[in-house]
Amino acid sequence: MEHYGGAKCVVVRGDKILMVKHRHDAREYYTLPGGGIEKGESPEQTAIRELQEECNVSGTIISKISEYPIPEGTMLYTFYMDIGDQNPKLGHDPEYSADNQVLVEVRWMELNEICERDRAFLWASGLLCIPQFADELTSWGDDISYPNKRIIKHYKTNLIQTERLVLKKGAIDDYLTVYEYDFMKLRDIDGEFEYHKQDLEQIKKWFEPNIEQIQMNNEAAHIFDWIIYLKENMIPIGDICTHSENIENGNKETEIAFNLHPTYWGKGYMPEAIKVVLDYLFDLGYENIKARYSDGNIKSKRVLAKTGFKPNGVEKDAWTKNGKPIHDYKVIMNRDNWSHFVF
Repeated sequence: MEHYGGAKCVVVRGDKILMVKHRHDAREYYTLPGGGIEKGESPEQTAIRELQEECNVSGTIISKISEYPIPEGTMLYTFYMDIGDQNPKLGHDPEYSADNQVLVEVRWMELNEICERDRAFLWASGLLCIPQFADELTSWGDDISYPNKRIIKHYKTNLIQTERLVLKKGAIDDYLTVYEYDFMKLRDIDGEFEYHKQDLEQIKKWFEPNIEQIQMNNEAAHIFDWIIYLKENMIPIGDICTHSENIENGNKETEIAFNLHPTYWGKGYMPEAIKVVLDYLFDLGYENIKARYSDGNIKSKRVLAKTGFKPNGVEKDAWTKNGKPIHDYKVIMNRDNWSHFVF
């Protein structure tokens, strides 16, 4: 569907902001409710419609609080909105099928629960126009500080290699090959294991308006995204990406996620790829690399254990499958442990 810019919604209750969580397969992030302006719509109409679709609430616009150009050559508008005492509930994105929804959570969040990157987008979206957040910012004092100990050298998804593999930026056809099957149905979660082919037209939508722009956006958002190729014939077999860059106790950290086409399981390719990615990320300046796997996903658990990741907690009821809550198990690798790890 063609869009003519975008509109976002800022809804506040007390000191919390209404946020939605998006999951594009391995990529996760929190953002404001909103979406693309459709033909014939005003930005105000888009904001009201998107809030209803994504959060199942009716909103009233209080004021427009930001307006700025975005890379597509159009404008992004943000509106301060009121929903009264309605209780938001997870909605849907009508541009995606029921099996490929990107919306996974609706949540009220305080600023200190939101990662540094996503908070930056909130300030750009006009949060300073809302008195309680402007007051919070002015209370921060005059100290000069920066949250990470190390400066990350760059955020480029450069080519890296192993003895058998090449990892680099991919083309759309490479993603269509890797994502031939729905990985969510191949993880043995809640007993489900099925070779279910994806709707490739839905996969193509990940890269609108074009893959070059998406890759530029990823770099700006501090996201790395590698396609994994067999070195001998350059066939794409999987991918590794990062998301959820964060600051923990002053240390810069990120989280990796990975997928491997089932044709290539059991050959040691993914541990080999993860090793070179960890080398790359630690060399750039990260202190911690995190990952996670869902209850039942034994294959990912084994891959992460083989590459030295250690348990780092459990997120209970992280998401639901067929109405059943699913736990996510968190793991971590830090710079010091990696420097002593024997693969």
